[in-house]
Amino acid sequence: MAKIFSRLFGKSVSAATPIAPVYDDAGNIFYPRDLFALSRGRVRTDYDMANPLDRELACAVCAPLAAVLDKLGDMLSRCEYYVTDDSGNELPSLQLYSQLLANPNPLQTFGAFFKQLEHELRLHGFALIKFVRSIKSEMPRALWIIPAELVEFKSTGRILAQYEAEGVIGEVVVKWGANQLKLEPWEYTIVTSANIFVPVEKDGLVRFTTPTTSLSSAVNNWVASMAANHTLLVNGGPKGILHGEATDNFGQAALTKPDEEEIREQFKRKYGLVGKRYPVLVTRHSLRWQPMDFNAAQLRIDETDARCTEIICNVLGVNPNLFSDAKYDNQESAKKAAYQDIVIPDSLRITTALSAAILPRGAKITFDYSAIECLQRSKAEETQTLEKAVSSITNLLNGGLVSFEEARELLADYIDIDPAAIKENRNE
Repeated sequence: MAKIFSRLFGKSVSAATPIAPVYDDAGNIFYPRDLFALSRGRVRTDYDMANPLDRELACAVCAPLAAVLDKLGDMLSRCEYYVTDDSGNELPSLQLYSQLLANPNPLQTFGAFFKQLEHELRLHGFALIKFVRSIKSEMPRALWIIPAELVEFKSTGRILAQYEAEGVIGEVVVKWGANQLKLEPWEYTIVTSANIFVPVEKDGLVRFTTPTTSLSSAVNNWVASMAANHTLLVNGGPKGILHGEATDNFGQAALTKPDEEEIREQFKRKYGLVGKRYPVLVTRHSLRWQPMDFNAAQLRIDETDARCTEIICNVLGVNPNLFSDAKYDNQESAKKAAYQDIVIPDSLRITTALSAAILPRGAKITFDYSAIECLQRSKAEETQTLEKAVSSITNLLNGGLVSFEEARELLADYIDIDPAAIKENRNE
């Protein structure tokens, strides 16, 4: 094939590397790179979403999947975080843990770390957090997220008789290239939202099943439709067929060389532009051009894109309106639902696991999303609620069903007052 290109274009062409533009004597560009669509074979449409590595690779090529995961990660990291005791007090002794959350490791801040954590949790169903510390009782100096595709959990084979994680998971191995790192139980914690399958045989691999394992068809169909769309936009497909009409050898030479030159000159004089050659080629051969046209809408590429995007959103539990041109109210409703159904439950899983693994007994990590706009009630709703509450409490008070102090305690659930303040003043 390379020899054919060399004869056509008068220079050496390698079949193994991309081909640069080639010019003819008139300055016209021949650009035979990907002429036979060899590079299109690199487009994968066989991602197995049950395989952790394929799930990560799919995120690099499937835009809807990457967009949903990125959005959920951003939403989870938009919180205020506190390290407190059981009563909600931020003690000076817990300040170092707050600083650790602010910068979990040398490369990530709070937002970047927990955004990646949500990505792992939603895509793979679990996230493994490794602690950098010398002994179990020491406060971690850094937190690192180990990619799910690098981790293997091996079963002890004695699951039904165990009540601690060490009795269920016998070994955690991180396979990083040619290296293998075995983690001790106090060196990591697991955050999970998936169904867990633990083999009964010893050293069997523990599996985490998540809804994303069902996305193989949707992801592959989306990639295939985008690859087809790219081919139509960039390469355009065949434009037509150039063929001869003559049925004998003499017919092929019906136009002589002088006739060819005369016709060309007539075209140039009548239709040519100054300083530019007329872009019509004249040949002595009897040729015919048969255009090839088709309706691109019949491929239904846009329909495939929308359908696959909707499937991916639904599987991940996100309303597709969050990523569409829907009305503002619909988008806000979709965002609120995502916080209530996915983000806040995931934040509770994360804070519970981290609190148990790294904090002293009696301390806890809290993620607060009360400042998020879509989660706040409007002033009109707050006013209506307060009016109804005051009316109900007043009726209880006037009917002698509650005392004045009890009424204030009920009202304190709706407005910021100290129920004991009036009682203390009365006692004075």
